[in-house]
Amino acid sequence: MLDSISTLTHPHLGQLHTDADAAIAAAHSLRHALTDEQLAWKPAPEVWSVLECLKHVNITNGLYLPRLRDGLARARRADGAVPFRPGLLGRFMIRTVSPDNPRKVKTFRTFKPLPGLMDSSVVERFVEMQEAMKEAIRDADGLDLNTGRFASPVSPLVRFTVGEGLTMLVRHALRHLGQARRVTEHPQFPRA
Repeated sequence: MLDSISTLTHPHLGQLHTDADAAIAAAHSLRHALTDEQLAWKPAPEVWSVLECLKHVNITNGLYLPRLRDGLARARRADGAVPFRPGLLGRFMIRTVSPDNPRKVKTFRTFKPLPGLMDSSVVERFVEMQEAMKEAIRDADGLDLNTGRFASPVSPLVRFTVGEGLTMLVRHALRHLGQARRVTEHPQFPRA
């Protein structure tokens, strides 16, 4: 298979593609290192398990990706790599969902992982979603990332550009992988 990262012309998209690959590798690592019981373990009822962290990302991506795809279809072609310039709301949201933001953020009920199927299929779905993100990133190459506005699943009044959407979703996945890793570092985490 051709290394698609080497064919990306936009440096921001190249970094997002690399980050999505890192998210996939981290998910595979969690799946291979942990049992189903460890993946589902919670240090407290109000704290998410590894699987709940990943399921939340799956839900979020599942709601955002179709809208992002619509934005990609409307985005303008670009002559060369037009610099990515997120707007005020986009910058705020990217910072909020980034892995280096130390603040806890309450999620909307729409994105909360509900009880239900909680086994390794959640990890498999996470990997599928990240592969879909990589495809969207590749599809965005050659477009002006500052165009292609689409509505948030939370409110049609909140709109993001394709660059903002791609960046938020990739950083959001990395944030919750960090949260999942911290669950495994809890002193009471069950060891195999």
